[in-house]
Amino acid sequence: MDKVEETFPLRYYFGFRALDYNKIRAYTDNLSKERMISKFQFGTMFRGWNGKQELTVKIWNNDVLDHMDGHGMMMDELFLFNKVDLKGIPKIIGCSDDTNNPCAIIYDLSVMDTLHNLIPSGNFCWRDRIKVALGIALAIKSFHLLKWPFTIRNVSATHIMCEKDFTPWLCDFGLINGGLINPVRYKYDEQTGYPGYVDPYFIDTGSCSEKTDVYAYGVLLLSLITKRVFNDEKDEDPDFLRKWAEKEFNGKRKPGTRRPTLVDLSLKLDVHFDPKDGHRITLMAMQCIKYDPDGRPEMDEVVRTLRGLYVVENHINECVLNEALERHLSKA
Repeated sequence: MDKVEETFPLRYYFGFRALDYNKIRAYTDNLSKERMISKFQFGTMFRGWNGKQELTVKIWNNDVLDHMDGHGMMMDELFLFNKVDLKGIPKIIGCSDDTNNPCAIIYDLSVMDTLHNLIPSGNFCWRDRIKVALGIALAIKSFHLLKWPFTIRNVSATHIMCEKDFTPWLCDFGLINGGLINPVRYKYDEQTGYPGYVDPYFIDTGSCSEKTDVYAYGVLLLSLITKRVFNDEKDEDPDFLRKWAEKEFNGKRKPGTRRPTLVDLSLKLDVHFDPKDGHRITLMAMQCIKYDPDGRPEMDEVVRTLRGLYVVENHINECVLNEALERHLSKA
């Protein structure tokens, strides 16, 4: 990688160092396909290297943003990371400086892949799937339990990055609302969330709350246990997973029999799988995706349910996102 000379005075946004866009491009070998991790709702994620460490670089795509304010999204995220003590989000190293170029943020994060790409994998075992489920639940809960709560609004497997040990990180906040963030810069009906994770009650009423995130988390949980994800190149209906799950879960069954577990057969054969866990997590996922937000659980209840699973009780050290997040939540 060629060295990029810095020829402008150092600048900082909310305490984060601003870098020349050409320097950021150099981190990613000029945005090469080999460095690309995946697309996200408003741009592309890349693996980066600054000569000392592996990085993750998020670049907003002006063509995708259309009428939306990418620079404003970046400023909101920098403000959020600077002002709020949350541990479910990666550390920021810096950001882009020139508003004439695409906006970018550099994370101190070495990524294995997005959760979206990992979900169908046969190498993603039951224990690690529950580790991810609990980690994301803890992170979302921490947003909701702040004195001034946030609604993330675009929780999805595409916006979650996993390290090699399957530690998950939320990596996009382009639609975040509430807390100390300025009022949203667009109408709710213009952007509602990531396809497949959008709350139907939100679409019908325009009413947004923490339960909007609970719905998206329910879809995420279903994806983790069924190994199914929405693929916009193959699936015509973004809501195919919810509709399939409701049909399977609410289908006819013999009197006295339990509702079916929706866990994929290959995961039921996993050494760490317990049938009771399968039923409990299926029921929790179905409660999260109920149409009426009042019928959905709070994230605190979701976390308690996950902690009560056999796999968590027997592998708790592997299923906690990190001790700092635990301490933060215990004080909330």
